[in-house]
Amino acid sequence: MKIIFASPFNSPWSKDVRELASILDSKLVSFGDLTREELKNNSFIGRKIKEAINGDELMRSDLASLLISHKVFDDPANKVLLSYPRNIIQAESLAKYSKDSKYGLSACVVVAASKESILMKFESQFHCADPSHPQIETLEANPACEVCRQPLVLSYDINNYKVANLIDSYFAQDGILACASRLSELLGVPVIPYTTPQEVANIIQG
Repeated sequence: MKIIFASPFNSPWSKDVRELASILDSKLVSFGDLTREELKNNSFIGRKIKEAINGDELMRSDLASLLISHKVFDDPANKVLLSYPRNIIQAESLAKYSKDSKYGLSACVVVAASKESILMKFESQFHCADPSHPQIETLEANPACEVCRQPLVLSYDINNYKVANLIDSYFAQDGILACASRLSELLGVPVIPYTTPQEVANIIQG
């Protein structure tokens, strides 16, 4: 069983997703954790990710989809993937890669979000100069890395047109998150609005 929990950011939903994963007897994985593991192991994908980070670029969707396909969809274990995909481009890329994987997507769980809430999230994301150290979300001024105590860097420049376009791409014309509906269209999987972990699990388990 492969479930995607479609939420632009982890923090508000981490506890609920852990509970959902537990009910479904699944391992919870996040895109950020998968990325940091590859960086730490200095794998081929990890080196490509580091090149993008050092070049001040957003990660290519094909590279991210290759990573997820290998770590999630080629694994027989039940898994709940958190925080990917976040937009239509990523959804289309992930659908292409997952079609060739051994184990297909079972369902998407969708969290409601507004553009204002997403902007606030972007403005509170920080990372360390060492890409293997965890990112944090904070409204604190001048935060420091919890590992090396070096000053953290704001992860996104809202005024950058690439970032602005990325945020716009999260939403369909009706203002809802678009990634899950695109995956549903391409892969034929159900989209389940998030309510509570138990209610969502009941729907998934039939």
